[in-house]
This record gives sequence, C-alpha cells and structure tokens, in this order.
Amino acid sequence: MNLKILLTASLFLIFFSCSTAKEAYRENQITDVKSFDARYKNMEEDGNLFTLLQIILTEENKGNIDESYLSQKKNEVLKKIQADINKNINEKNYFKALNSIESVKTAGLDDDFDFINSDKLQLEYIEYERKQENYITAFYELLRYMEVSEKPDIDILKRYAEDAYNEKNRFVLAKITEKISNLDPETAEKYEKYLGKNENPSEMMEGTVTIWVNKGIKVESGVGTPDRSIGSGFFIDKRGYLITNYHVIESEVNPEYEGYSRLLIKKADYAGTKIPAKVVGWDPVFDIALLKTELETDYVFSINNENAYSPGETIYAIGSPGGLDNTITSGIISAAGRRFLPIGDSLQVDVPINPGNSGGPLVNRTGEMIGIVFAGIEQFEGINFAIPAHWVVDFIPDLYQGGEISHSWFGMSVYEKNNSLEVLYVLPGESASLSGIKNGDIIKTVNGIKAESIIQVQKQLMAYSPQRLVKLVYERE
Repeated sequence: MNLKILLTASLFLIFFSCSTAKEAYRENQITDVKSFDARYKNMEEDGNLFTLLQIILTEENKGNIDESYLSQKKNEVLKKIQADINKNINEKNYFKALNSIESVKTAGLDDDFDFINSDKLQLEYIEYERKQENYITAFYELLRYMEVSEKPDIDILKRYAEDAYNEKNRFVLAKITEKISNLDPETAEKYEKYLGKNENPSEMMEGTVTIWVNKGIKVESGVGTPDRSIGSGFFIDKRGYLITNYHVIESEVNPEYEGYSRLLIKKADYAGTKIPAKVVGWDPVFDIALLKTELETDYVFSINNENAYSPGETIYAIGSPGGLDNTITSGIISAAGRRFLPIGDSLQVDVPINPGNSGGPLVNRTGEMIGIVFAGIEQFEGINFAIPAHWVVDFIPDLYQGGEISHSWFGMSVYEKNNSLEVLYVLPGESASLSGIKNGDIIKTVNGIKAESIIQVQKQLMAYSPQRLVKLVYERE
C-alpha cells in the first residue's frame, strides 16, 4: 500500500476587479463548492484527517470558496485531530501523536490546540521506549530530539550516555558525549577514552552471522537440488536483533511467494548449529530487513548517520561468501553518490564480494559501520555496491515497529535545474495534485529548507512519516 506525505503550497494570485470578473467569480464559486464537497466526502471516507486539512488549506490559498464555510469545515477537522492526538497519547502511541502535532505546527494552527508541549512529549516517548528496553528506538529518537532542542537536560544526556555505553552503541555515545563535553567534562572524558580505541576486526566478526533460508528442493531437468538463499547479517541490538538484505529473506514475507521457506542463522562459534530467526520489519526499496533471534550477543554494530565518504578510503567487508562465515576482505571506496536504488544513492566499492556477502557490514579503518553490502555486477570484477549507513538510520525505529516500511512521497517527478527542482509530472490524485502543483512549477523550499537536489529532498522526506503535513514554497512562471 502506498502511503502519501501530505503538503500545502502557497500560491499568490492577483485578481483584477471588474464587474465581469466578479460575476465569473460567483459562478465559479458555486461550482467549486460542489466540487469541494464531493472531494471532501471522498476524503472523509478514507479517514485521513490531514488530507482533509490539506484540501481545506489549499482552497483557502485559492480564495474561491466562502471563508466562513471553509472555517467551519476546518474547525470540524481540527476537533477530530485534537481528539485523535489525545487518544494516541493516552494509548502511549507517541509516534503518531508527535507526527500529528508536527503537522499542525507546519500548518501554523498550533495556537488553536490544547495539547502537551511537543518537546516534553518527545522526551516522554523516549523514556517509554527506554523502559520497554527498546534502546535502539530510544537512542535514535533522542538524537532527533538533540538536533532541535537548544538546551537538552544534562541529567538526561548523562543517563543515555551510560545506556549507550552499556549497549555498546559507539555512534550514539559519541553524539551524546560531544553534546555534554562542555557541560560535564569529567563525564565526557570517561567516554572519550572508550571511543578513542579503534574496533578490533576479530571482535566485529563476533557480531556477524550467516543467514540461511531453506526453500526446500528445486527440480531442474528432472534432478532435485537444495534450494536456498545464503547471506550475511550483523547484530545492532544485544537482545538478538540483526540487519540483513531484504532480497536474502524475501521468501519469508513476500505474499506472492507460495513455496516452502524457513529462516535460520548461524554464528561461527556455534559449530554447525543453525538457530531459528524471524523477520520483524523489512524495506524492499532500500533492500533492508530487521530480524530477531533468541540469542544475545556481546558485540553490536552501531549505525553511523554521517554522510562523509571519500573515494580511496580503506574499507573492510565482513560476511559469509558462499556460506564461509567469519570472512573479512579489504578494499577501497571507488565512488559515492551512485544512483543505483529507487531512492537515495549508493556507495561503489572495490572490495572482494561474492554471493553470500549480501547483508554484511562495511566498516572503515576505525571500525565505524558505514554501509551494508547489497549488490555486485557479475560481469565485472570489483564493481560492487553498498547502502550508505546514513540512509538506514532514519527508518531503523520504523523497522522495530514491524511490517513493511512505507516511505513518504509527494506524488510527482522532478529534475534538478539551477540549484532547484522543476516539476516534470504530477500523479493524479496524489498529494502534489491535491495541492494544485503543476508541471513546470519550481520547488523552492520544503518545510523552510531550500530544495537544491533530489537526493537532498529525499533525505529530508526520510525523516518524515507518511501522512504528515509538509509545506512547499514553489514558483510558477
């Protein structure tokens, strides 16, 4: 199911005052009200309150429909949104509540609401996830909070620094330590010593596994042979959560697959024993899946959200080529910014990679996990690709929610032109279309951030959940 990200766009029109224009306006107003009512009822049946708010705000910008009529409709929707926010807070569904609050803020309607401070609610959400021992979600939501909070509480930072230290999440610990270094140098020094030590490749291998998907027997030319998928994976959570490629485990979750499928993992120190695992969340677009096994691990990889990759930089790939576990190979980053995925970009790497390496971690010389191996070109030796880790960070908490990831989108195609984005095509019935965006419009900003490249805007959308209201500023003619 494709979920949409909602948007409003500001467009200023000039009307010349004359009697003919006024008569035409009245005629158009009647037609527009009927058309609006029909659209409103269709959207109301879908149950998406922010789509309703979107089309109301769009009509307000146009100025074709009576203001008091639109105001009545808007107040009806706002009351429903308020009730929905309160319901989600009471049910501890903070993720949805915060998403709705941010949408209301984007629309500039937060003064009309009586809800808890969003910063306070964000901290309540983080604490709730921490108490549930969902540390990964808590950590990455804390990083988002730190980005927007001017003065995060030092006691909160110190508590989560200790959690990150105990959970061996070096990246999150480094971010928190950087924040508290000026506030509490003594505490920061303790963690800086730990972070100053480079990771040992032999320790990293303890955090990797071989993924086995047994698909029974396949018959070719009358001969039956074992049918299986082999890949690599790595732990990101001491409780047994690990990352691999979606294409390795696709038969486990793809409803179109009708055959036998059984998922197992194997650690190198478990001899020949394979352990059952299950798929928690998956993303076919970025070829990522989160697995869970009833096995605790001493080593976990922390996912880096820095977008800094240098061609020629030394890297290491850890995995199970051909099922041979605990294999580490070295090479370099050949290029960054390759358009190899439907969304975002990829790293081109020159490092020995073979079938079975898919889903394994890519690390740099200091032991930072910078990417996930996912593909190679069979006809060419040494041309392989990895998913940059910074793309994955944004939806790791969503993977823990379970099921297939749905990414936000506007419902339009664009191309880069003079450091801005020009609209090529608008998909009928989608968000951009509902807001009146047309081919040839120039997208200037997205939620106040200048739109300069496709990848930059895609990265921005990755941080927004579907069904969130977003404001575009665009230029026409």
